Amino acid sequence: MKRCTNGVLACLGDDDYPYAVPVSFVYFNDRIYFHTAKAGHKIDAITRYSKVSFSVVDEDTVVSEEYTTYFRSVIAFGKARIVGENEKLAAFKELVKKYSGDQPMDAQHKEIEGVFMHI
Repeated sequence: MKRCTNGVLACLGDDDYPYAVPVSFVYFNDRIYFHTAKAGHKIDAITRYSKVSFSVVDEDTVVSEEYTTYFRSVIAFGKARIVGENEKLAAFKELVKKYSGDQPMDAQHKEIEGVFMHI
């Protein structure tokens, strides 16, 4: 979970169809956090039915002479929820660090402030 840069969130979508969507995420404090829009299909699905699964593929090695692929992956099962402001801020800081840790600290702080001033 800590090495991968994206995963697939699967939930129960409209008319009970499976809905799986790739997301950027961070594994932090034994939880999986992902950033999302405030409204949309993903939020509707999670609000309607909180049980989800989340998967990442860490390794995908094609072994042509065996006509197969070796995967190293993780699948987690749990319940998704919209987090409170303090938890949201801590998780967003971790997301910024994961995806933009090579950027100057002042730029990172500006991004965090920009998002949280509009919440």
